[in-house]
Amino acid sequence: MEVREADGSWRSIGQDRGLSPVVAIPAGNLKALPRRAAVWAVDGGTAPAMVALRIVRAAPQAPGPVSFAPVTIEGLGTPLHVARVTAPGAGLLAMTGE
Repeated sequence: MEVREADGSWRSIGQDRGLSPVVAIPAGNLKALPRRAAVWAVDGGTAPAMVALRIVRAAPQAPGPVSFAPVTIEGLGTPLHVARVTAPGAGLLAMTGE
């Protein structure tokens, strides 16, 4: 997943690989910062690829122990577990939860 910067360049903001890859990013202002995704079969196969976009709304939680909520997406065999966490500044956050 990439986001277009103000100068027109594209910056990577997330990636995953495998049989059921998932990329989660903050939605932000989708009109001000367009996104794009590159998807391909690593083995060069012709199997179809499904791409889904979901905006998940959740109450923000403070960094630390958080509660994750299951979100079901059609076509995925397992629900995703998501949480919205406030980030007071740039950097990595450590979280625990179930």
